[in-house]
Amino acid sequence: MNFFASQDLARRNTRLLIALFAIAIAFLALLTNLLLIATARLVDPLGILYIPGLDYEVFAYVSLFVVAIIVTGSLIRLRSLRRGGAMVAASLDGQLVVPGTDDPRIRLLLNIVEEMAIASGLPVPPVYLIPEPGINAFAAGYLPGDAVIGVTCGAIDGLDRDQLQGVVAHEFSHILNGDMRLNMRLMGTLYGIQMLALMGRTLASPVGQKTAPRHTGSGSGSVLGLGMFAVGYLGYLCARLIKAAVSRQREFLADASAVAFTRNPASVAGALKRIGGSSTGSVLENPRAEELSHAFFSSAIKVGFTRFLSTHPPLEERIRRIEPHWKGDYTLDLHADADYVPVSPNTAAFTSFSPAADTTGDTLVNSVGQTLDITAVHELIQGIPPPLRDATHEPYTARSVVYLLLLNEDEATRQQQLSQVEASGDLGVYAALQNCLDQFPVATKQRLLLLEMALPSLRQLSGEQYHLFRHNIDALISVDSRVSLPEWSLRKFITHNLDPVFGRGRNPRNLTRLPRKHCAVLLSMLAHSEKQRAVTPEEAFNAGRYRLGMSIPLLARSVLNLKKLDLAVDCLAGVPALKKPRLLKACIAVTAVDGIISAREQELVRTISYVLDCPMPPFVEVV
Repeated sequence: MNFFASQDLARRNTRLLIALFAIAIAFLALLTNLLLIATARLVDPLGILYIPGLDYEVFAYVSLFVVAIIVTGSLIRLRSLRRGGAMVAASLDGQLVVPGTDDPRIRLLLNIVEEMAIASGLPVPPVYLIPEPGINAFAAGYLPGDAVIGVTCGAIDGLDRDQLQGVVAHEFSHILNGDMRLNMRLMGTLYGIQMLALMGRTLASPVGQKTAPRHTGSGSGSVLGLGMFAVGYLGYLCARLIKAAVSRQREFLADASAVAFTRNPASVAGALKRIGGSSTGSVLENPRAEELSHAFFSSAIKVGFTRFLSTHPPLEERIRRIEPHWKGDYTLDLHADADYVPVSPNTAAFTSFSPAADTTGDTLVNSVGQTLDITAVHELIQGIPPPLRDATHEPYTARSVVYLLLLNEDEATRQQQLSQVEASGDLGVYAALQNCLDQFPVATKQRLLLLEMALPSLRQLSGEQYHLFRHNIDALISVDSRVSLPEWSLRKFITHNLDPVFGRGRNPRNLTRLPRKHCAVLLSMLAHSEKQRAVTPEEAFNAGRYRLGMSIPLLARSVLNLKKLDLAVDCLAGVPALKKPRLLKACIAVTAVDGIISAREQELVRTISYVLDCPMPPFVEVV
């Protein structure tokens, strides 16, 4: 299953979640009405106090009450989860891992996460260490820009590098396949179903009994409370069933994707075997683990007799999907089975891209949701000057790297930009920028790579620091009274990934088809963006229009501006996943019409793919 099909399946699973949620509400409303009838007859069998007959009006009021309780609880929880994955990690007592640590295990984990993010074209997420002995991990967040990776202490202590890489690749596949957002919605939606159990526990508590009036019906509160607790527990079982129905098959897909990402079946299978052979397993002690149980690499809670309610398939079944001839011994090395021959993943999407060989964009679009080989990623990272590479790992110096990328090649303009940073009051960042000036100008093909690496550090800014940082970006861009497409790409990458983290969330409206107006703006801007070799803007635009399969006009440069481009790509992010390949192929066709995709055009295309939530790995070869 490719990236776009996975995204479409995640969207359909969201619809399934809503349908199951509605069914569960109706079921609990019916049970609550039956509970009230049974309680009334039990407490007042002679009908002295009880008003006989729960008619349709009473039934409706009780049902509305149940719906209001559940929906309100879900909405409150969903609202609290809007702060992203960091909030989820904090609820599990997670500690943010900052670069610069002397612990070799932590450095190894950070390197693995950074490599996997760059290989897949995703922004590098922050890493949280969960103080648990069980071997487990999770990815949490609504969007790639607010995603976090959580890894337990047991995982970094009990797994070797390949196995840890397999676990991290599994979590990245959840991000790429759309599972992460679905998992967050599951957490919020199903929380409301359990509200009845909380209410029942309160009504049945000893405190409630002490304050109950001393009359014939004095036990009604306890009876009703116990009944509501029972109904609430059924709601809990409903929530578990829904999570199991939505989640189990996604784990198989994530395992398969992780094997393809790492090109090493032993990485994922080895991690699963370590869990099976460990005394601690993958179970977490934190009571909040149950709520997030469906998002972990392996089962985080004890399933016992409710094994059929588990959100994860059995370890044995997962291992055999990867290693069909596994003999069931958790101490065996994966390759100890002489009959096992790992299936090599299709590497067509992982090779370097030559536009002259494929100007249709099929190769690049097929690479969306895939990863580069880790060896190629190492070469990309090592190609960055060490001072810049190190600067991306600390909030002050990470901001200076972004400012460095915005500096103009014109000396007079550059001096005005430096004065702007100095005058902004961000003195520590200005000093760091001065230290980076020896690296100016930065190679175009390294610009987006540096931004990806800097994101975890930039997410550590305070709200006030981010406001100043954003203001300085706009000020540096406006010094020469114009905004170039490279400047737009940088600013769009930063705001797209960081605005949601600092409370400026985006929520693109879901569309059913590609809007003609916005497609015309996007392709026209690309056609006018850079002079093609012996190709006119009309020819470039027509190449994209042909791939899009839509009759749209080429807009004149005079009517285009970057605000319209902003609006266009933001709106196009809401189109169905299965329509996005056409759009991306059209964008690539415009830029590759002359047989070459330059480094600047690569940056522009990849930024657009970011905004469309279609992560595209770096091109290994650019001109």
